[in-house]
Amino acid sequence: MSRPGPVHHLAQAEPRRLLEAARALEPDAGEGIAVLLAAEGAPDLGTLVAALRTLPVPAFGGVFPGLVWAGQARHRGALLLRLPLVAPPRLIRAGEPETDAALDALVGELGSRTATAFVLVDGLSPRLEEMLWGLYRAFGHRVAYLGGGAGTLAMTRAPCVFTTAGTAQDALVLALVDAAGRIGVHHGWEPVGEPVLSTRVAGNRVQELNWQPAFEVYRAAVARHAGVPPRRDDFFTLAKAYPFGIYREGSEPVVRDPIAVEGSDIVCVGALPENALLQVLHGDPERLIDAARRAAEDGKVGADRLPFVVDCISRSIFLAARFDEELAAVQAALELPETAPLPGVLSMGEIASGGGECLEFFNKTVAVGCLDV
Repeated sequence: MSRPGPVHHLAQAEPRRLLEAARALEPDAGEGIAVLLAAEGAPDLGTLVAALRTLPVPAFGGVFPGLVWAGQARHRGALLLRLPLVAPPRLIRAGEPETDAALDALVGELGSRTATAFVLVDGLSPRLEEMLWGLYRAFGHRVAYLGGGAGTLAMTRAPCVFTTAGTAQDALVLALVDAAGRIGVHHGWEPVGEPVLSTRVAGNRVQELNWQPAFEVYRAAVARHAGVPPRRDDFFTLAKAYPFGIYREGSEPVVRDPIAVEGSDIVCVGALPENALLQVLHGDPERLIDAARRAAEDGKVGADRLPFVVDCISRSIFLAARFDEELAAVQAALELPETAPLPGVLSMGEIASGGGECLEFFNKTVAVGCLDV
């Protein structure tokens, strides 16, 4: 009698039902269970972790603004994935002195195997890039990378990632999946206007552009294209359509999502480099949906692979009623039947290494991976 498939969806995320669903996936030794929770109605993580500790295999996961399932965004419930693992998943907290030793041990366990690093990170951590750089410094191009930023649209700091060792904020979970992964990454946002220089930056706060207060420069650039300027008291309404792009020679700019104004500073999701060329970007639904299709085409391997999509929550907000079209484009490009349940998360930033490039943290982007599990 064959085992059930590797993915299960629950409409309600209650610890007892999650535990039953995890057991029903019939994981073998050497496998683990990923538990991905939608923020609305999510259970207490401490209670959930206590329940998951009774499983015969390791479990890990995170809380996200939403999930992707059966061609739709889901804002309640949970996804469970059964994955073959190189080693038990590791909870890595920012600044822990033993982090390098733990990563070195994982590199040793990886050996010559082909693997995919499935990464769930606190999407609001001020040390996010530092943690991701630590991963890349340890593994480099030896693995493919796929994952996303956990958290909620309330933008409140709280534990949002976990393993059976506990819950954490300012941390990431690394699960080395014992399988090759092919990853596609695109976003569809296009530059408008002239590039500007990020002359003063503090982490995720853009303080000056072209030696001028950042908000004034950004406000003028958006007004020239949109016909109206963004307002301080309703900043995100217009800013969600005008993200920053960090210039990259020969590839798409890396998007940073401006979410708030504090004084003359613009606060973004994710850090920006100082003295870098930035472009104000704009998108329309057709270009964004086509970019999702191209990401799926780049990530496609063939039949009998586990697909997984990491789509930015702000894309779903921007596309609104047309977001289902984006998911349908991914489904069609992967040549999945309409009834096939494409799993994924709506994230606070996307983690991927598409096109053979290094590990990168994106905003307003879609990453599509296919795992050979």
